[in-house]
Amino acid sequence: MTVSELPETILVSNQEEYDMGTVGENETKAQQVILRNNGTEIFKLKGITTSCECTTTEQDWEEIAPGETATLTVYYKAEQPGDFYRTVTIYGNVPGESLTLSLVGKVE
Repeated sequence: MTVSELPETILVSNQEEYDMGTVGENETKAQQVILRNNGTEIFKLKGITTSCECTTTEQDWEEIAPGETATLTVYYKAEQPGDFYRTVTIYGNVPGESLTLSLVGKVE
């Protein structure tokens, strides 16, 4: 088996940046993210990090089979008025790689 024939996991999102629009101060807004495994091996979730405590995630899966999709729900709790930029990073069984998604919008 050559390196090019090795099984691999490729996690992709339906978007890389999500515009949350205008969010009211102290309001929580949810965004559904569709993730797809375009690889030939099962994607196994190792962890998810966010850029601040105001951003959290929820999912009911730990693995995504090749060719399948899964939904990740991202919650943003608006704090101070102004533009915002937050990130969510997903780690799995892909050595040295992660998938980072961006959330942008404005708090009024």
